[in-house]
Amino acid sequence: MGNLSILQALSACERVSKDGRYTIPVKGFLTPSFIVTISAYIQKCQLSEDTFIFPKKEHFRYLTYIDFFSLWNKNPEVNRVNTGKNYSLLTLLENEEVTNQANSQIVSCIKHLTDNANSDGIDLLQEVVGELHDNVWSHGRSTGFSMAQKNQDVLEFALADCGLGFLRELQRVGLSDIDTHQEAIEWCIQKGNSSKKISAEKENDWCQALPSDCIGNPMGASAKYKKENNHAGLGLAKLIDLVKKYNGELQIVSGDVILELKEQNIYFRDIPFWQGVIIRCKFKISKLKSIISNDNQEELDDILNALTE
Repeated sequence: MGNLSILQALSACERVSKDGRYTIPVKGFLTPSFIVTISAYIQKCQLSEDTFIFPKKEHFRYLTYIDFFSLWNKNPEVNRVNTGKNYSLLTLLENEEVTNQANSQIVSCIKHLTDNANSDGIDLLQEVVGELHDNVWSHGRSTGFSMAQKNQDVLEFALADCGLGFLRELQRVGLSDIDTHQEAIEWCIQKGNSSKKISAEKENDWCQALPSDCIGNPMGASAKYKKENNHAGLGLAKLIDLVKKYNGELQIVSGDVILELKEQNIYFRDIPFWQGVIIRCKFKISKLKSIISNDNQEELDDILNALTE
């Protein structure tokens, strides 16, 4: 019995757009990447509860535990004893407070599943999750979802949004020489590249800085200001390094292309168009707990750099 993948989720969303309904296959496990993708699509299109049909009772029960039905303001009473341990709740990243709660819950899962072990992999994964959460609520606000879950010795984390996507975001900040979704992904995974850095360089240095939790502009409508932000928008490059170093798996979707990284190899393929970004990473928990030398980091950097030469 396999896992329901991102590609199956994209296919399901495409079928819904054509037929109005889609029945989820009974064979297969519901994965975070599948769930966040259809959730983002439901939220964006404001679809009814019976658009995606779940005939398998185990699927329906699991969706109840992860709070999937809160998409329609339904909150069945269940005893969620393993929340923050073996799984996190499906969370709409609609504002900073909720995003921080989602981040804390997933970090709690990482710590619990790795027995609070001390390794660079665990520390970096927690840092990357924070970066990616920040990017989603900043750019795909009110359409972004995240969650994590354990399946045997594997931890999977995924998020999806229906925001601008990498290409439109880079064009928005003035990178007009990037024309395709693949080029946009390739640019975004390079160390030191961040649309946030470009935006910051264009901001007026005399602008007043406001705290990130400040609502509105207390200085008046005519005053220029910028919000403080604790993240630099560099999570993707760090995630690439982490997946390679700890032999994980990674998928990144934006527009009409998916990047796949597995067993140190990166390749792209065309997919049904997705307006926004989907990111899914998977690690063996036992591997994450390992202390791995940085001796091969230079070699990994060379592989990544060769990708875009």
